[in-house]
Amino acid sequence: MKILIPTLEYPPQIGGIAQYIVKQIEHWPDRSDSFVVCAPIDNHTADFDKKNSWITYRLKFYFKFFWPRWLRLLWQVNKIIKKKKVDKILVHHILPVGYIAYLNKKLRQIPYYLFFHGRDLGLAFSRKLNKAKLICHQAEKIIVNSQYIKDQLLNYLPEIKDKIVVVYPCPSLSNKNTDNKKLAEIKELINPDHAPLLLTVARFVKRKGIDDSILAFKQILTEFPQAIYLIIGHGEEHIHLQALIVKNSLVNNVKIFSVSRADLPYYYQLADVFVLTPKELPEGDVEGFGMVYLEASFFGLPIVATKTGGVPEAVLNGKTGLLAESGNIEQIGQAIIKLLANKNYARQLGEQGKQRVEMEFEWGRQMRIIVDS
Repeated sequence: MKILIPTLEYPPQIGGIAQYIVKQIEHWPDRSDSFVVCAPIDNHTADFDKKNSWITYRLKFYFKFFWPRWLRLLWQVNKIIKKKKVDKILVHHILPVGYIAYLNKKLRQIPYYLFFHGRDLGLAFSRKLNKAKLICHQAEKIIVNSQYIKDQLLNYLPEIKDKIVVVYPCPSLSNKNTDNKKLAEIKELINPDHAPLLLTVARFVKRKGIDDSILAFKQILTEFPQAIYLIIGHGEEHIHLQALIVKNSLVNNVKIFSVSRADLPYYYQLADVFVLTPKELPEGDVEGFGMVYLEASFFGLPIVATKTGGVPEAVLNGKTGLLAESGNIEQIGQAIIKLLANKNYARQLGEQGKQRVEMEFEWGRQMRIIVDS
């Protein structure tokens, strides 16, 4: 079977959906299936695309002066479908890719699976002039990344219950190729005095609540004045977060920067606590699950997070980390202090998180759920 994935997010872009698609293909259980990916043009794609066994088309998706702009993507996808004789489409963006899959289902009887990752659900159903309901009804299966997202979808469309399948994302990082010399060099650079080290890895968007974590860090300095907080990522909130650090006189302890995904394991290995404290924003902008929490658990880190969206499914309160109320800066700070002050307890949570990831969150096992459901 030939499977097409038209996607708006794909490496070398950094993000959960981009990584999910790659791992989905690599661990797809039916090896008789082959994949074709249709992804946006990027200036740094050659090396990545060359090493993959599947076909990737890099295209411009939108018309500049024509509405609807996604008609260009429809035209391009239709050409690929004819050329490669596509049998099925996997849709990771209900808008606008869902429109394209819906039209091909109607015109060519090509079935499609629809995936929801979090924010996309609320945005799809908040718009008055869209076909979200029709797209869901025509999907062969609907895959969601948490029980929370399933419940939210059923609030809109209770009649599609039998189509919905919960499939969790899994960690995609490894420490197998760690260079001990490089690890020592990074440690000497960022934390030569062995101070308590907090870590956040995320896209810099409001939903991630990184501003709350920064404000909570002020409490930590009253108990651990040498503590360091590393915030790794990039995004639209970068300037705001940097200004917040300066305003609160935290420039000596809080650092924001980007690293390659290949180097992320070094920072996970050097950290003491992983912190990411999302909050729910209007129009259903909520953390659907949080694959980054599983990555932190994979490296044995205890986690401080918040009770919002699907986060409580990724971080088990009191078992793999501590959950504070969303937006409660004092609770966030106290949770971090508790883990830094009680190393044995922190180590226990980290070890339990690592065991959970190894037992439950393996890509092949999760992808098998899609095929078998």
